[in-house]
Amino acid sequence: MVIIAGKRAGYLSVIKEPTSIYIDNIQLSPARQGQGIGTKLLNRLPATYSKVSIRLTTFEDNPAKRLYERMGFVVVERNGMTVKMEKQPNEAVYRSC
Repeated sequence: MVIIAGKRAGYLSVIKEPTSIYIDNIQLSPARQGQGIGTKLLNRLPATYSKVSIRLTTFEDNPAKRLYERMGFVVVERNGMTVKMEKQPNEAVYRSC
């Protein structure tokens, strides 16, 4: 759950896999969208999971897809209206661990 100023602002769920983590669900309330919260949440994941890739699935026309692309996610598979995206580990962080 994402809590801001004591109030529920959204939800983030990840599934840990052997060689990656999968963003199972990320949602922000409409009142909290466009405030950089999603960016902050996504920025924390590579710091926490620096040695594995981060994966997610979204709709091709989801406005958040642009955010994912800005954050370094690339489309690795298309299936109808959905796309699977992945961000590889940050090699600089990986080497320093």
